[in-house]
Amino acid sequence: RVILGEAFKINPDNEEIWLAAVKLENDNAETQRARTLLEKARVQAGTERVWMKSVMLERDAGDHDAAMRLLREALAKYPKFDKLWMMLVQVNKAAGRPDEARRAYEEGTALNPTSINLWIVAVRFEREEGQVTKARSMLEKARLKNSKSPELWLEAVRLENSTGGSARELDGEQEARVDTVGAGAAGVPAQRHPVVGGDPDGARQQRKAKSVDAIKHCENNPFVICTVARLFHSDRKLEKARTWFNRAVTLNPDFGDAWAYWYKLELQHGTDETRAEVLKRCGDANPRHGELWQRLCKTPGAKYADAKEKMLAVVRMVQEQL
Repeated sequence: RVILGEAFKINPDNEEIWLAAVKLENDNAETQRARTLLEKARVQAGTERVWMKSVMLERDAGDHDAAMRLLREALAKYPKFDKLWMMLVQVNKAAGRPDEARRAYEEGTALNPTSINLWIVAVRFEREEGQVTKARSMLEKARLKNSKSPELWLEAVRLENSTGGSARELDGEQEARVDTVGAGAAGVPAQRHPVVGGDPDGARQQRKAKSVDAIKHCENNPFVICTVARLFHSDRKLEKARTWFNRAVTLNPDFGDAWAYWYKLELQHGTDETRAEVLKRCGDANPRHGELWQRLCKTPGAKYADAKEKMLAVVRMVQEQL
């Protein structure tokens, strides 16, 4: 606190100093001190991130009304900051206001049509609400505006896989859009056959075929490498799975999901030594990204001491989804 106090004297308008001070108080469970600092920061610095952290503080404290009030003020100042719209969707959903959440993403995507993350939040909201047709419609609209986004194609694949029993042919127009996307980060090239629903062997063969094509297109993509490792794990080819998980985290140590999936394998089939090694390496890498990793970190009220705790929580999340 003394050091930060000296820094304030030199740089009173510096966003990083304000947020470092807020983090210090938050980490020490001094919520009111953090709140007071953020009130001053909104006047002194008033940046997008300061407003976002203010909303996060109230959301994590369980004060949805205060979070909503701050969100409205922040959006009036920064309507092009997509993370605020994502938070508005999440706060309304948590408060049991699905119609308000829907209006939030509709308004947000209208103002930020190129925000891939905001479109994905909207699609997942509708999927979780059981509105699969609406989710598909949102994806179509998103891909029209962002035709070269591999993340949106990946989300389309996940949506179809999550629907379970129904197989759906891609029509000509959709195929044309898929072709423009390529493998990219999704690691899923265009396919000319329906998504397989009820045939486990057919689905497994399809996944393998996609993986081979994805590796050809993206041989150094950590997401693709991790996906292949998970396929080896599901087929109980454990040493191959370990090799590919190691390759994924070597390519990108910041990819938290890969660490978690690897540790899950060691929980099921490893030893105390192999589990300890993965846990230590993850702690040393201190990853900050990954789809599941980010979802966990952004859960209201979520606080973890270090990367090891986060990884164990992600593993629990994965196990609960099975």
